[in-house]
Amino acid sequence: MKKNKQLSAVVAVIATMPATLAVAQEPAGIPPLETLPPQAQLYFNLGSAGLLAEMNSYENFNTVQGRIGLSRAQIEFSRSSGITSGYEDSSFVAVLPFEVMYALPGSDGHSYLRFNGFVNDITGASGNPTQLDSSAQRLDVQYMWSPNINTLMGIGPYYEKASVDLLHNDGTISRDGWGIRADYLQKLTSNWGVAARADLNFGEGETRVPVAPGVTYTLDQNDTRAYFQGDLVGTYTSRDANWIPEGWVFHPTISAVYQRTEFDSATDSFGGTVGDSDAYGWLGASARFESTEFRPGKLAPYFEIGFQHEYVNDLDLLLDDQTHLHTVVGFATNLGNGGRLDVEYGRHDGLNGKRKDQAVTVHIGYAF
Repeated sequence: MKKNKQLSAVVAVIATMPATLAVAQEPAGIPPLETLPPQAQLYFNLGSAGLLAEMNSYENFNTVQGRIGLSRAQIEFSRSSGITSGYEDSSFVAVLPFEVMYALPGSDGHSYLRFNGFVNDITGASGNPTQLDSSAQRLDVQYMWSPNINTLMGIGPYYEKASVDLLHNDGTISRDGWGIRADYLQKLTSNWGVAARADLNFGEGETRVPVAPGVTYTLDQNDTRAYFQGDLVGTYTSRDANWIPEGWVFHPTISAVYQRTEFDSATDSFGGTVGDSDAYGWLGASARFESTEFRPGKLAPYFEIGFQHEYVNDLDLLLDDQTHLHTVVGFATNLGNGGRLDVEYGRHDGLNGKRKDQAVTVHIGYAF
């Protein structure tokens, strides 16, 4: 029993180590990597490669959903009002993502259960022809399998719910959906790895918009959404390049996202037939620097800067701002017992000045 407690403590420490430590040396008091239990080796290896962070992040996913939802609202409002100019994407987002990863007993570090999701709240800026406030909640449950410490894959169901207040016309939109998410992480070399996900969702939406006293426009419509994301992540320290400061890790990343939504044909309350599809995607590149000062009671700062360019956007009829500067600044701290807390401020700024969204994220994660 005492040995098991000791191993659990080691796993908890390793699971929350910063990236650089794994590629430099084991921290003082931690035995060599190959002597640790399999789950500790996996957490340390893929965490050091920056791959677990990509798997646990919902930033790109939520950004895509926010842009698509706003663009659809702008297009519909323009059709009904005749207003075709003055549209912008300006919002403030509060996000609380979370995850818990648990190594199944007796699996020798090959099988895991993963619980993850998020709660967010979006406040749209006033002064635009359209203004949206929204909230969303999501919970995933995945079975994860690791054939070796360089590979992790998983699949599982999830449920999500979203609600939108259309402040510009007193309307509302609600959507409930269930789906399946699959993830694949692979450390390719000592300096590079890949994180990929596929997400298929089936949703039911309800739209209600008052158009006159006693008259409300209604539309109930189902949709199918396919989301894909891939990240090629590098990991470099001062041992790889002398321009990197001692005690910091550099993660260059190349990213791609794509989403396609197919709407079922439906009849609205005015007798019109509604049904269509749209696609959205971007390519991005970023540079992230993280401090390795990651001990309980210490704050490990990090910052990131990069660009994203839309290569497809079927909804850019009113707001065309294809290239965005993406910046993040934040800190992480070790909560002990396998816990990690990240607090960060991020923003996207379109180079044409039409997109300006900000987000504060408080991310809590545990690994056992």
